[in-house]
Amino acid sequence: MKDKNINFNKKTGPRKRAKLFLPLVICAVLLMGAVSFLIIMIKNDFDFSKFTGIRSAEEETTAAPEETSAEDLSETAAPFSDADAVQVLFYCTDDGAPSFFELVVFSEKENVIRVKPLALDFTCVREEREYTLSALFGQFGVSAVRDALAQKGYPVHRAVGFSETNFKRLLSMLGDVEVDVPHDTVFHVDAITYTLSAGVQSMKPDLLLQYMKHAFSGDEKLKAEGSAFAEILRTHLTAENVDRGEEFFASLINLADTDVTMFDYAGNKDRLTAFLSASPAFTVIS
Repeated sequence: MKDKNINFNKKTGPRKRAKLFLPLVICAVLLMGAVSFLIIMIKNDFDFSKFTGIRSAEEETTAAPEETSAEDLSETAAPFSDADAVQVLFYCTDDGAPSFFELVVFSEKENVIRVKPLALDFTCVREEREYTLSALFGQFGVSAVRDALAQKGYPVHRAVGFSETNFKRLLSMLGDVEVDVPHDTVFHVDAITYTLSAGVQSMKPDLLLQYMKHAFSGDEKLKAEGSAFAEILRTHLTAENVDRGEEFFASLINLADTDVTMFDYAGNKDRLTAFLSASPAFTVIS
């Protein structure tokens, strides 16, 4: 039996077929692009607002209280008056124990980035019981540290954490950092002796981390630690790196324990680039 050619369609001339073909091609391209974009986001697990501290309108809450004496973190009022300022907690861990905490504030209005190093033995309250930041982190994790700081008047809008291994890996990718050593110092870590002269020193990742942790003690340690972290930000958090887009932030996010996302990056890239292009000042609150 011969096959019958059955045509259920009405006659369609060349022009009509051409008109139908173009929209179909456009739809296919858009669909493929959307799928590719989703795959990239899932692959990189990208969340930028944590890192930048720039919030969307939906995330904006109450304005921070007016600036007070910021020398003591125990002050109940946050030391930054700018409602647009965003506070980001950076932290580093070694085998689950915190190595340092840095509270960093990005203030567009004042064109400044403030770094507040937090002592590991600083005390906070959780469920009417006092803990050091170190103990609080060890028992309950970073979310408990964020809650405790918020109770002190320091809301943490984003958090970015690294293991020491990943912290050094990231710095190896980004490059060395120049740190101003306040005076000659000698310190020991295990069987290694570090000798540093006063003045600006170019530090590789391992030396930089050991300097932040062990070079000094007490208030001098916090000041040196905060100054070193500020130099990391000054050196590598630049408009040029932000413009590198996915390459730069994928490197950061994939090495970090953070709530920063691709949506944050896409929504705030231009704003962050403009902020960094204005050469914000860096200050350390000790």
